Amino acid sequence: MTGVQTCAFRSLEEFIANVGDSFGRYGYGEIGAWQIATIFRTNIHVAYSGGRYRQMQAVKERRPYWRYSAVMDSATRPAHRAVHGKIFRNDHPFWQTWYPPNGFNCRCMVYTVSERQMDRNGWAPETDDPTGTLFEPIDIKTGNRMPARLLMPDKGWSEPHDFQR
Repeated sequence: MTGVQTCAFRSLEEFIANVGDSFGRYGYGEIGAWQIATIFRTNIHVAYSGGRYRQMQAVKERRPYWRYSAVMDSATRPAHRAVHGKIFRNDHPFWQTWYPPNGFNCRCMVYTVSERQMDRNGWAPETDDPTGTLFEPIDIKTGNRMPARLLMPDKGWSEPHDFQR
């Protein structure tokens, strides 16, 4: 099949067992199992997000809004937490920066939303892109405000993914 890529590895364990030596051949030093696991999970999420993006594009006329969803546990990064639940039209510039993944080990997702769901839930789409504005995250363990920072995906992750081009 043309245009279809397949993964040669069926599990993280198989990936770890087979790629460790490959990094050395390309000039990388010793890479630990946790780093290899991060590479594996991140690549799986990028591939999944690409397929999901294509699915969402196919239904964008019937489901014109997209809702950002972070996992919202103790591992969720402050910037990802800050955009959780935000809804924008599918053609809003916000998605050029924020369509996940937005960092290594990012677990965020985007869900399509119909007009009917918007009405039923009393939701209204955002119009102003918050990207690059200052926000004060809350430390979820202490409840204290943390120093203000720019609302951006993780460093190096703010450009559109290849599947968005």
